[in-house]
Amino acid sequence: LAAVGPDDVGGLRRGRAGIATGEFRALFLSAAGALLCEETVGQDGVAPLPGKIIRRALALEAYGIVLSRGEACGDPVATESDIVSGCMLHRAARLMGMRLHDHLVIGLSDHASLREAAILPE
Repeated sequence: LAAVGPDDVGGLRRGRAGIATGEFRALFLSAAGALLCEETVGQDGVAPLPGKIIRRALALEAYGIVLSRGEACGDPVATESDIVSGCMLHRAARLMGMRLHDHLVIGLSDHASLREAAILPE
């Protein structure tokens, strides 16, 4: 995946069937970029532990991960918790031969990308 945004990851946009406020979702991708599974990995704004996500990725034989969090406000901004959890997951994924493609904060009509903001290393 060259760039990951809400259009690339389908139903993450908040709404009837989209991501809820405070919900964390992970998309697990094959080496070819195909979606293997989409799961809720955390709720109530509590960032999931990287080990939990990596264990699930290993079980699915996933190569890539996209993490997302639903934001209540219309102007999504990555919090310090988003940055810390994204960087921790990035390091854990690299150690296991995987890639964290992005950590997205999904708002009502916009998104913030840690990859686009150059917070996640290449």
